[in-house]
Amino acid sequence: MRNRFILSAALLLAALPLWGQLPRSAEFHEKYRLDEVVIFSRHNVRAPLTGKGSSLDSLTDHKWIEWTAPKSELTLGGGALETLNGQFFRQWVCSEGLLPHNARPSADEVLFYANSKQRTIATSRYFLAGFLPVSAIGVTWEGEFDKMNPMFDLSFHGITKKFRRQIDSELTRIYGKDGLRRLSESLEPNYRLLAEVLDSRNSFSNHDLHLVLEEGDEPRADASLNDALQAADALLLQYYEQPDSLAATFGHPLSRQQWRDIVRIKDECDHLRFAAPCLYEPLAAKIFRFISSELRNESRRFTFICGHDTNIVCMLNALGVRHYEAPEAIEIHTPIGSKIVFEKWLGADGKRYIALNHVYQRVDQLRYRKQLTLDNPPMVLSLALESLEANADGLYPYEEFMALLDRICAK
Repeated sequence: MRNRFILSAALLLAALPLWGQLPRSAEFHEKYRLDEVVIFSRHNVRAPLTGKGSSLDSLTDHKWIEWTAPKSELTLGGGALETLNGQFFRQWVCSEGLLPHNARPSADEVLFYANSKQRTIATSRYFLAGFLPVSAIGVTWEGEFDKMNPMFDLSFHGITKKFRRQIDSELTRIYGKDGLRRLSESLEPNYRLLAEVLDSRNSFSNHDLHLVLEEGDEPRADASLNDALQAADALLLQYYEQPDSLAATFGHPLSRQQWRDIVRIKDECDHLRFAAPCLYEPLAAKIFRFISSELRNESRRFTFICGHDTNIVCMLNALGVRHYEAPEAIEIHTPIGSKIVFEKWLGADGKRYIALNHVYQRVDQLRYRKQLTLDNPPMVLSLALESLEANADGLYPYEEFMALLDRICAK
């Protein structure tokens, strides 16, 4: 069966989002008490992955904005946005009684853990500043600075012919025998729109979409797509950084759907990279071993882990999350700054439960850096799992959820 989370244009199915919630009703609180929160976050707005003088500059005669950070690093705007996220989550956990106002918890009670890239460390620090403004707690990261921590690393080693055949078999099952060719053809209008916005002589078209996996490297879409991927990525980041909509798009007015059409180039390629179970399962297992340990830590009250959108893609695939498209977002699966929130609740019946939500800032909240409060919250979607049944309050039995994590970690 095709993985329900992966999006294929050829097999696009409409899905209604399930609205989640962080602040809960009085009736809910009569039955449950919040006991622990674990968040896996994507970093916030960064500069493009390539800097000045790269091929990105040659894709258009227009001048890109002056980024407030070197290539690939968190921008000043991204830092401000993440502080707003931290302030919102502080309001929420205080309202739930998980931590007191102006909390100064011990290192046993809270943990902030980031990949060793600048943008993930910085995201964690900005969130922490908003979340625990008077605490001496710091951010933990391991290994060499600006190199991938193995837990977040998406590269593969010891690639065999048998493994490559398994990838091909699983991609054929997911996309269909001719699915990647049809997907490539379906993206032609998206390439044309991107070229029009850039006023580019490069059409970005006629690409054969396929997966490339080399020893010691991450799975990636064919290198011929790099120009289109870089351009779509940079254009979206510029839109988040530049408050003037027309200036952000070089004078071309774009509807929300047109923005989604442009970013779909990146979304489809990123999801192709981790569509095959033999690729996403071992990558997700590394992260879920860490999350499982945190959820079983009786001293812990709050954990913040910062990685990347591709980490989240692997995690959601491994969990078996039902297909959804994020409303009020341009990136339909993992908007910038996305947070997968694992909430552990204690029931009045003496049992423990897990709520699973996807929290992210709306496009207007991102672009205009709007204050987040309990009355003006970010978007919250409840994530539904294929293999587990939630109770009437949208919670999964703790033992069943942890057993699911154990199965993932064993792969």
